[in-house]
Amino acid sequence: MTRTLLATTAVALASPASADDVTKIAEVGWWGILHESDGAGSCSAKTVYTASTMRFFMAQVRNPQNHDETAWMLLFRNDKWKLKGKTVDAVIDVNDGTKYLKSMKLTFTVETNGTGMFAWVSKDVVNALAFETKKDAGFRLSMGNKEVGKFGLRDSAPAIRAVVNCLKDRPAGTTQVTTTHGPTERPWSYGTAFFVSKNVALTAYHVVDGCNTEIKVKYPGYAAVSAGTIATDRNNDLVLLKTDLPADGVASFRMRPRLGESVASFGFPYGSGFNTSGNFTLGGVTSTVGIGDDTTMLQFSAPVQPGNSGGPVLDMAGNVIGMSEKVMGTLKAADKMGGAVPQNVNFAVTGSMLVAFLHNNGLEPQVETSTKAKLDPEDLALVAKKFTVQVSCR
Repeated sequence: MTRTLLATTAVALASPASADDVTKIAEVGWWGILHESDGAGSCSAKTVYTASTMRFFMAQVRNPQNHDETAWMLLFRNDKWKLKGKTVDAVIDVNDGTKYLKSMKLTFTVETNGTGMFAWVSKDVVNALAFETKKDAGFRLSMGNKEVGKFGLRDSAPAIRAVVNCLKDRPAGTTQVTTTHGPTERPWSYGTAFFVSKNVALTAYHVVDGCNTEIKVKYPGYAAVSAGTIATDRNNDLVLLKTDLPADGVASFRMRPRLGESVASFGFPYGSGFNTSGNFTLGGVTSTVGIGDDTTMLQFSAPVQPGNSGGPVLDMAGNVIGMSEKVMGTLKAADKMGGAVPQNVNFAVTGSMLVAFLHNNGLEPQVETSTKAKLDPEDLALVAKKFTVQVSCR
């Protein structure tokens, strides 16, 4: 039986991200993932809406009396606010980019300085705010009869997954080694790309969709170089980037993956907050089609995280058989599956789709028609590193 923490935690805990021991551990799209070690611990996804100076947090907080229990909180802060009273009634209307889906009435507790307010919420409220890469998804916030503003929710679903993993990976009372300290006000988008010709790299369209500063690509240990889009396919989540960054290698493709064959993934998970050298993981092809027998996708089990999007999925000979595109694993999916968050259920755009996209845009990709010798994992990682780069933009 699921128990609620709304009564106990509201008294026992302060709102998150207000203490001095807050550490930024990752970036997911334009969300910063924060860990607060004070008390039993909390993790939150934070984004900044620069036009209004609004800061929005979705936090999961551990119960100090029972560390196996957690509660969710929504927190708004704006230095221009001067909220009065102890509580504020507000309405959040959620929009998927085309229509309003849900209206939620919540009572928020006002922070002592009047510039912030927080509310303990159910998982259903958090799930209603979860969107993958929809550019125009968002919500309208109203207090009383006055609309405060409209705010985006793009990439909120992977950010929520990162919050769940953040708290799960940091038991109460433990100290974690992190790479980036202090919350940030700069929302960045990170992903992975790989070279398909001398100065052209391929990545997922959602990695650069909505970027309002120049796109950058870089090899680990070297300066980032500007890139620009030269061809896009929004329906299949593909984009080509042209750059002056010299390629150390160019990907070759294989068209027909086999069910059960071993594969590898290379990319840059969680942007600059994780590491800058790239991550190499191994797994297998678990299905040669995607959800609903989608033949443009394949399913694989090599672990990937936000930031791997656009990276290559390779066979053991070093050929690209797909491009990392999405991960299954929201709270909503867990509820439908009996409470277990899906593990290593990852999807990639197939090599044949990638090759067709390149052909349609005047490129002649390298396609392997003969069988090449399999490589040891350490040699395969070196092959992937030669043509794979990190993508970033603000």
